[in-house]
Amino acid sequence: IPANAADNPFDLYNDGRQQYYSGELEKAADLFSKAAGEKGMDLGSDALYNLGNVHVKQAERLKDSNVDAAIQSLRMAESAYTESLDHRPGMDDAKHNLELTRRLLKQLEEQKKKQELQKNQKQQGGQGDTGSGKPEGDTAAAQQQKQQGAGQGPKDQGRSFDKQDAEKNMKDRLKDIEELKQRLMQAARQKGIDPEKEQDKPAGVIVGGSYKDW
Repeated sequence: IPANAADNPFDLYNDGRQQYYSGELEKAADLFSKAAGEKGMDLGSDALYNLGNVHVKQAERLKDSNVDAAIQSLRMAESAYTESLDHRPGMDDAKHNLELTRRLLKQLEEQKKKQELQKNQKQQGGQGDTGSGKPEGDTAAAQQQKQQGAGQGPKDQGRSFDKQDAEKNMKDRLKDIEELKQRLMQAARQKGIDPEKEQDKPAGVIVGGSYKDW
């Protein structure tokens, strides 16, 4: 950090932005934290806002390798955005990012619970394996029965397949379906509904915000 930046919150803030865009998130977080000490100034709330952005970026880097650390970073981001809004309640970007952070935090917490559940199930499954090498119920009598039945092939069930009967049954079923269709269409017309005309469908509902979850 330049010597003149040590006492100047504006230089701390600008240096923090430079470090952020360079990918030096740890240095950016330290600079924004120091610049945020200027209470009662827009600079302080902006520094807190940018500090929240740094923590979200850190969480994005950690989410695949260290879920616990990513969750901790999001909690720090939530705190920074909240404090920024305490200084300047009308900051719409901070409100938006705070909502996003809480969504992402919930998502990672659910991911962690799912991973822990899968880990416990895997451990329980390993304990239930006896290691005998034989499937359950594979007794000597069953083995003998398998040997006796080997090479005999499938047994005839005593029922022949008649292709003409099958085709006749299929035609009868199609005829029944067509008659049912005609009766339903007639009933619809009696109620003033044209079954051959596509009915208007209700408009779909858009769920979620403009941002993307991880």
